[in-house]
Amino acid sequence: MLLSRLAEHTQNLDDHAEASMLVTELAGRHEEVLALGRVTLLGPCRKVPASEVADVRATFLAAQPRAGYYVDFEDFAFYRLEPTALRYVGGFGRMPWVGAED
Repeated sequence: MLLSRLAEHTQNLDDHAEASMLVTELAGRHEEVLALGRVTLLGPCRKVPASEVADVRATFLAAQPRAGYYVDFEDFAFYRLEPTALRYVGGFGRMPWVGAED
């Protein structure tokens, strides 16, 4: 993730690295949102080490080319969420926990 140090959530991560991220299926116009699959990833989220930034930057810009405008602003840095567990919801009634080893 490319995050600004000016953002409150980034300051919170610097103080306490535990975080979660929700990833969902794309909903169609007429789909029931609660029936879609989604995953919540949980774990520490820390700044990417300087030795890895060039590779991470190239990968990020390949996926997000419009970020080229601000990717090198001094207040931005790359962060990586390292999942230790996840919660999967496959729709109504399917909600297991999955450990990092799985």
